Amino acid sequence: MTSIATASAFLCGAFSCANLRQRLADQRKRLLLRERAMAGASQQTFFCKGLSARVLSFARDNFLNRQSLKLPVPGAQQSIAMAKTAGFEADLGQEHLAYTQWILALLGAAAGALLGALLSNALALLLGLASAVWGFHLLPRALREESKLRAQHLERHLSEALEVLCLALRSGLSFDRSLTLYCSLYQGLLAQDLLKARNFWTCGFDSLEGSLKRMAATYDSDIFRRVIDSICRSLKFGTPLAQNLFDLARDSREAHKSAVKERVMKAPVKMMVPIGTLILPSMLMLVLGPVLLELL
Repeated sequence: MTSIATASAFLCGAFSCANLRQRLADQRKRLLLRERAMAGASQQTFFCKGLSARVLSFARDNFLNRQSLKLPVPGAQQSIAMAKTAGFEADLGQEHLAYTQWILALLGAAAGALLGALLSNALALLLGLASAVWGFHLLPRALREESKLRAQHLERHLSEALEVLCLALRSGLSFDRSLTLYCSLYQGLLAQDLLKARNFWTCGFDSLEGSLKRMAATYDSDIFRRVIDSICRSLKFGTPLAQNLFDLARDSREAHKSAVKERVMKAPVKMMVPIGTLILPSMLMLVLGPVLLELL
């Protein structure tokens, strides 16, 4: 009996060790698949240029290095929402934003104080305070600009993606195969995000509906959220998806055309500011200058 109990205990221990080893291997495989699904986040390129791109790159490096600072930041929730729509990771927290904003504020204050110290101490204090406020608001301004440019880029290519999916579905392919076909043929940001979402639900990290809705939350675009909701409803209730995608492509094309027309109509209004501040005073000086000189 003792030998049987010992053998049973040995077999149970061996089975437990093998089971634990298999679970660890599966967990390691899932983590590897998750890293592959999330690949490309650290090589993200920004649509905005100049100072805004440098600020966002600095914030991204702080997030990847997990540098944070537990200080209060006004409008933290709004900044987190803008960071999500600007293409950052969903778990970018308030601490990382606070670290970046306060570092930029300190750098701005130092630069303004050094510049003002060349003239006077009072000017150094004023320029330091003004530069600190300007540096503190650099990150929210850059996030807002990047979010807007990402939405415009998405709406420009959305109708094209929907038409490709519609043609693939009408050819007899499934939605998964159609999405894979589009991602293999196109190399834009939308194709990369759709491929990332597909990897999430094929690897089992999330459902198809959850992956698509999470991707839609990373864009500040109402038309894209409506498209994703319509696709999820069609896949859930079994309604014809090809015709639905064709109608959505037409609606997204019309929405993009309307947005472009709106930006074109706003251009003359925006041009009035430099005209009124730069061109108009010089023209007045050129016309009225000789008259004023003769009167003097």
